[in-house]
Amino acid sequence: MTSKKVFVMTDRAEVEYFCRNAIAGQGGLQVFASLGKMVQVSSLIPEERIGLFVVDTVSLNGDRDFLKWFSTFKAEVKKRFCFITDCFARNPFEDYIQQKTVPIITFPCSKEDFKKKLLCNTIKKVDSSVSNFKVKKTPLKDFTGSSVEIMRVKNKALLLADTERTILIRGATGTGKTFLARLIHASSNRSSKPYVYVNIANLEAETCDAELFGSVSGAFTGAVNKSGLVEEARGGTLVLDEIAEAPLAVQAKLLDFIQTKRFRKKGSTKEICVDVRLIFATNANLEDCILQKTFRKDLFYRISENTIVIPELREHAEDIPLLVRSILDRHGYKNLSVEDSTFALLALAAWPGNVRELENKVLSAALVAEAEGSDSILPEHFD
Repeated sequence: MTSKKVFVMTDRAEVEYFCRNAIAGQGGLQVFASLGKMVQVSSLIPEERIGLFVVDTVSLNGDRDFLKWFSTFKAEVKKRFCFITDCFARNPFEDYIQQKTVPIITFPCSKEDFKKKLLCNTIKKVDSSVSNFKVKKTPLKDFTGSSVEIMRVKNKALLLADTERTILIRGATGTGKTFLARLIHASSNRSSKPYVYVNIANLEAETCDAELFGSVSGAFTGAVNKSGLVEEARGGTLVLDEIAEAPLAVQAKLLDFIQTKRFRKKGSTKEICVDVRLIFATNANLEDCILQKTFRKDLFYRISENTIVIPELREHAEDIPLLVRSILDRHGYKNLSVEDSTFALLALAAWPGNVRELENKVLSAALVAEAEGSDSILPEHFD
């Protein structure tokens, strides 16, 4: 059988990786990725052994020249194309795609959906009725932002949500780590099960083990028979914030639990098996903590396999208008507008406290504007 090739045109490593894995072993199909300019593929179009060209429209970044170029193709050539778009933002080519019935797949999606709805038909015919993978209603849409940096965060979070993998969320104070953790839980197949959050920094070092894993009477002075947070989260998600603050002994116990799903209550010899998904969060530099011998290297390697890094606000300042509107709407200021000069002022600020600081400042300014009877937030309301 003559093998067919799938040519993936993207500059996003996660899309290339996904396509390679989704197509692996499917009837001799081969994947090639072009990380350069999209129009370079024109030289490959006469190659009939290429059964499908997969174009990542996010990589095109709204390039209308590509559409002009694509519109010159004959109908039989267009049938060898499909577009991948992003699930959280409106695709700039959406109208065109719908009008021209070019297949579109929304990313992230499951490998099974990708293969069943598209690849199984590519050798004979590209199915132009491929429906979008329904992810637009995911709670992760509430993680506000449309910048490239935030889209990467949401895409990776969505890819990991329905897996059973342990996740590490890293980011500076105020970037929204625990909010993202809650949205991941809400987007997962564990959403109907318990969501349990604990800030390790708020636990006493002496009782941290018992708080997490429980204890039996007599295990230590004042100990009673109790279940820990791990058991409370049975079947659901346990979020361990500020994990760098965990005592080394507790870190060792967590490592064992991640690997075996088993633990012993403090003072007990009986093993307990619990199905729970762990999400860790930290604003600490764990690599430095390892060097200072306050964080276990083996635990770091185990939990960092699936890391999501949330950027600081100054790294995605273009999201400030969306964030401000979201903040005002959530706190009952839907009728309060914001002047362009105010957005310009906010975009220039350093925001060391990130989104949390922005929220505090915006709400304070809203109170001032309301007290003055203004229907709009002005720059002077931030004084």
